[in-house]
Amino acid sequence: MKLRNAVVASVVLAVSTFAVQAQTKEIRTGVTKVDLAESFVSALSSLHVTPAPLGASELKGTTIDFPILIGQFDTSDDKAEIIHSGGLSLTAGGTVVELRDFIIDTTGAKPIITGLVKLDGKVVGRLTLFDLSLKDAALDNSDCVLVIKNVAVTLDSGAAATLNSVFKISALAGGLNIGTAQVFAVHNN
Repeated sequence: MKLRNAVVASVVLAVSTFAVQAQTKEIRTGVTKVDLAESFVSALSSLHVTPAPLGASELKGTTIDFPILIGQFDTSDDKAEIIHSGGLSLTAGGTVVELRDFIIDTTGAKPIITGLVKLDGKVVGRLTLFDLSLKDAALDNSDCVLVIKNVAVTLDSGAAATLNSVFKISALAGGLNIGTAQVFAVHNN
């Protein structure tokens, strides 16, 4: 009887462990699109800062996209880490800031986007660049596709201070509306 109960308990544990693991979806490809806010585009223009896509990113009008390389998304609590290629350069005069290889990270205290920052071709490091608000976000996780819409993107205060310092301006502030992101990702089922 004890052996039978031990076997049943082991099977139940194995099944429940598999069920918990199955809640995490491995993202295999996709794209994150950001519709840039008019206020952000105007701010860059008034500061004579020219944005341009990097790598596989594309800028069409005021929408820029960043290809998704890989990621993980937990359907039980919406925690995710989504890794992108491409990026965005900001150029003013002879100064070029590259923001590359973004990672959407919702595993910490607040959802953020980090990026690898290069200044005039030299690596500065991976910094928190943008803060995300999921307050109005809509999530659709059907079949093998994950779609997250209406994610508000704002400039992180640390990134604002860094950009102000690099471009010798004081116009950028944390909380500046960057735009609205939409994530379209293909994952295992």
